[in-house]
Amino acid sequence: MERVSDMRTIFIHVGYHKTATTFLQKSIYPKLKNVNYIKKGRIKKELRHLRIKKLSDMEIENMRNYFMSFNNGQPFLISYEGLSGSPFAPKKTKKQLTILKDLRRVFPASDFDVHVIVGIREQVQLLTSLYIQYIHHGGVRSGRDYITYCEYNGSVSNFHFHKY
Repeated sequence: MERVSDMRTIFIHVGYHKTATTFLQKSIYPKLKNVNYIKKGRIKKELRHLRIKKLSDMEIENMRNYFMSFNNGQPFLISYEGLSGSPFAPKKTKKQLTILKDLRRVFPASDFDVHVIVGIREQVQLLTSLYIQYIHHGGVRSGRDYITYCEYNGSVSNFHFHKY
């Protein structure tokens, strides 16, 4: 595909939780040269809205304009694990596919060359890590009960990566 000269390149990292996203955000992405890494704290409200809110066309346009206010002539990099949904409260966030569709609305193919970076982890290790985090936060369910709870609230289906 031939690139149009005014097309903006966007890298969107939608790594799943527990896949080294925080490490990448703190230790790798800020050191990249020739990439405009927009730290999530600067766009927190917009990222949260992409994750949970049904967005009107006007909100999408405003969001696009806000992201473009960071334009410095380099490709953008946005990283937020929330764009892959929620492993803890999946019924409180939009479905993964809806989040991706809204990202496409913000960054339409006619104007943006979008590259999506997805971090994944083997599911058993992922659930084990989530369970350990649950225990560290005061959770008291057994491992078996925690998995049952995750199945009940829809968390397990969040990790069917092939659907994403």
